[in-house]
Amino acid sequence: MGQFLQAIFKLLRSILGGTQTPSPQPKPDTTTPSSDEECRVFNVEIPSSQDLSSLPVYHATASAQGATEFSAQRFDISCQIQVRPSLGVVNVRVGPRLDYGVIALTEGGASFELQGASEADPDGYRWYTVKTPSGTGWIRGDMVIIGEDCLPFTFITEADLTPPDPVVTSPTKRFPLPANVDLNQGYNSQHRAYDLATDSGTPIAATTSGLVIRQINCVACEDRSRPNFSPPCPSWMFTSEEWGYGYGNFVVVRHNYEFMPPSMREHMDSKNLTNGFVYFLYAHLSMTNVKVGDVVKKGQSIGLTGNHGCSSAPHLHLEIRMGRDETIDGHWLEQLSVNPNLIFET
Repeated sequence: MGQFLQAIFKLLRSILGGTQTPSPQPKPDTTTPSSDEECRVFNVEIPSSQDLSSLPVYHATASAQGATEFSAQRFDISCQIQVRPSLGVVNVRVGPRLDYGVIALTEGGASFELQGASEADPDGYRWYTVKTPSGTGWIRGDMVIIGEDCLPFTFITEADLTPPDPVVTSPTKRFPLPANVDLNQGYNSQHRAYDLATDSGTPIAATTSGLVIRQINCVACEDRSRPNFSPPCPSWMFTSEEWGYGYGNFVVVRHNYEFMPPSMREHMDSKNLTNGFVYFLYAHLSMTNVKVGDVVKKGQSIGLTGNHGCSSAPHLHLEIRMGRDETIDGHWLEQLSVNPNLIFET
């Protein structure tokens, strides 16, 4: 009888129609680098025999220093990871790699609920995803201590309990220029950039690891030995994307605070931009070798020098700014200008 009634109800639903609530679709992750660089991420895998009700419940609190800490209502099984007590301020990022932005700060000794893990990144480190009041975040494996109570999670192994010692990624001195060329014009109030005199076609290399956040091809520019326009250039050029806003072909690479030399980090600290971003704009290129979303490494080719756009002769225009914006489209001039001598040796 029960099967007969179910068949009747099914027939009525097919005649009258039914409403079903569509499953929410995940929003696209716009901060994910190109697929050939990303590392595969594991979701939390709990054995089917595990009682989910026994997992810990965490309540977030803020310390007097403003760092995020957690207290836990403990049950039979808990799984927390602790930031190494010997560390100072530690970044919590939006993704499992140093190229991602920071969503929260924490400090040595703070504990977090473990939610997942990644495979090793290109530098050989696993990253762990944790629950924070700001949302889910990621901390690199050498910054945390994992207890044996996390072993019931199938993605945690004995090797994860003894990670390598933390590595200081910050450089200790200024960088060499991105090409072995002469500094033709320095930074001043009228020219907030470096101009490096070169022959057209000189390779330009990334100074340090970063993420390409803008790349413009000057579709109106012409490949020729003389400049397309020589200063003073018409004002309309600086609002025209076809002319690369006067920069011709250009690329903007975003770098994280910890990749900067001490002189630049101190300058960022003084401007309340600790853990912010530094943006390198490479302009007047004859060719670009990267695209938006590419993760570049130190020494990787950005492009070739040229004299496209508003240019007096073949050269590289290297302009540096700093801020907290993930991307700078449409508000480049809102970022604070930086004298490149805080970053480069000349």
